[in-house]
Amino acid sequence: MGAREMVYEASEDTWLLEDALLKLDWSGLAVDVGCGGGYITLTLLKRGGEVVAIDVSEEAARVTAGRSAQSAWRLHIIVCDGLAALRPTGRVSVIACNPPYLPAEEPADRAVDGGPSGAEFSLQLISQARPFLEKGARLVLITSSRGREDAILEACENNCLRAEVLGSRRLFFEELHCYLVLRRDTRSGQVGDL
Repeated sequence: MGAREMVYEASEDTWLLEDALLKLDWSGLAVDVGCGGGYITLTLLKRGGEVVAIDVSEEAARVTAGRSAQSAWRLHIIVCDGLAALRPTGRVSVIACNPPYLPAEEPADRAVDGGPSGAEFSLQLISQARPFLEKGARLVLITSSRGREDAILEACENNCLRAEVLGSRRLFFEELHCYLVLRRDTRSGQVGDL
């Protein structure tokens, strides 16, 4: 099996995230957490700034590097879990993530299985992203109605963060939501509706 077959490839959730990122007004350093096959990384690179692509999978990092070769001078790839390897800085403008969000007691596929409630990865990411958000960054995050979206929204509230719905897509077995998470006192900078 080749490397491209071992990483998460673009699907409905990816395209929802892409739509939000293309309509959101931002510039500067972007971070793609869980870059998978690199689709969102390429979308971020097309905006013209530097991008940090992060994935826990070395295969995903290799695929993303290969697909982004023409923009390699603006791309930094890190193999790690979430934002653990980055120091909070005001240079980060946007953090994009299509996390694993499906409930699974014993995750078999790290790309889609988000833990018992489906929200565990997102909850960890919100905690890791908070210092970046305090410095002005915005988090754009995908959730699913099959997971504990209420727990994610509660975590935002408990961390003095605001979550705005940027878009949604109904599939036959779930509804996907794309949230913009930012400090309560920050303007969203949204351009148009999704």
